[in-house]
Amino acid sequence: MNILLIEDNSYTRLTIKVAIEKMGHKVIAEAENFEEAIEKINNSDYDIILLDILIPGGNGIDIIKHFGNINKKIIAITALEQDLIDKELKKLGVKSILRKPFSYDELEKAIKEV
Repeated sequence: MNILLIEDNSYTRLTIKVAIEKMGHKVIAEAENFEEAIEKINNSDYDIILLDILIPGGNGIDIIKHFGNINKKIIAITALEQDLIDKELKKLGVKSILRKPFSYDELEKAIKEV
C-alpha cells in the first residue's frame, strides 16, 4: 500500500514511517502542516491517508471537509479522546481512529482493516 503520512511531530512521523515500511508498505509522501497536507493530497498517488487530527495551520477534520469525499481510505491519528470528534470523523468517512500513543500492532491492524 502507498501511504500519505500527515503528522506534525517529526519524531512521531519517523517512527510511523519506519513501522509502515517494516510492514511492507511505502510512505510515498509526508506532510507536517495543513498547507503541505492539502498540496500532498492533490499531488500524490496514495491508497491510504494516515492523518493527524491536530496539525499546524488547521486540523484533520478541516482537511477532510476541504476535499469533501476524497474517496480514499483515511486512518485518523489523535491524542484526543472525545466522542464528538469520533462521531464527526466517522460521519466524514474515516475508516479507523488510532489513539496516541499506539502500538505497532494497532497500526498494522488499522491498515489491514481499511
